Amino acid sequence: QGEVRLKCLTALQGLYYNKELNSKLELFTSRFKDRIVSMTLDKEYDVAVQAIKLLTLVLQSSEEVLTAEDCENVYHLVYSAHRPVAVAAGEFLYKKLFSRRDAEDDGILKRRGRQSPNANLVKTLVFFFLESELHEHAAYLVDSMWDCATDLLKDWECMNSLLLEEPLNGEE
Repeated sequence: QGEVRLKCLTALQGLYYNKELNSKLELFTSRFKDRIVSMTLDKEYDVAVQAIKLLTLVLQSSEEVLTAEDCENVYHLVYSAHRPVAVAAGEFLYKKLFSRRDAEDDGILKRRGRQSPNANLVKTLVFFFLESELHEHAAYLVDSMWDCATDLLKDWECMNSLLLEEPLNGEE
């Protein structure tokens, strides 16, 4: 029953919000992770949204729990026609790929003449889009990340400088 799945996912989110319980949930997470990942494709959109939100919390508590394949199952949902699913997947994608920024990377960007620390993030987003091979659905990707990555998506100066600069050796 969809209602039961939904209630279970929302109850689990409450547990994963509690940082003290995260270490105690490792066995549960490893046991039921595959089922939670499969629920991201649930026929009821509310269940899919809550499953993605739960996986985002799992990601924040322990990044090594989710495999690359698990993450890829969520990544493609940023192109979902159902906006709440796409937004939840966009937040997951942002937290996984874009939310960590190294001070070392920022130094490299300035040495290369890129003014914004968002330059690598913009390039990562473009590569993600190109690798997904859904070139006619760029608007879906931008819309799914608009709420969580507004600063990145509105960094026009960074995007302009990336477009106007000559690529470095080995760079496309």
